[in-house]
Amino acid sequence: MKKDYSKRDYSRAILACKIQRAFGRPNTQKFMKIVKINQLPNCPISTNDVVAEGAIFGPDIGVLKGKTTRKTIPVSIIKPIPIPEQYKDITLAIDIMYINAIPFLTTISRNMQFGSVQAIPD
Repeated sequence: MKKDYSKRDYSRAILACKIQRAFGRPNTQKFMKIVKINQLPNCPISTNDVVAEGAIFGPDIGVLKGKTTRKTIPVSIIKPIPIPEQYKDITLAIDIMYINAIPFLTTISRNMQFGSVQAIPD
């Protein structure tokens, strides 16, 4: 949190954030190692500034977006429901209606009198 740090610490945390972005957005552990072993000559920040940056601003969004992988979504299995004999022949009436210039697909089955409405994205 910003209130836990002085103005000088806050300004040095901002500088650490800028240097991390300029260096290609390495994650916090790698960036601390780079600063600690002095891979950046004449670097004006220390590892304390990197720690303060993480505490004040949280993890860098650019690092998270670039290195976070998409998680696989579990597949749901839909079990078919048996249709009664009287509804084997279904007549479906389809139309497109517009509400506030947004298209919707409307359907109604003539035998069961079941209707549905679905927005059309494109």
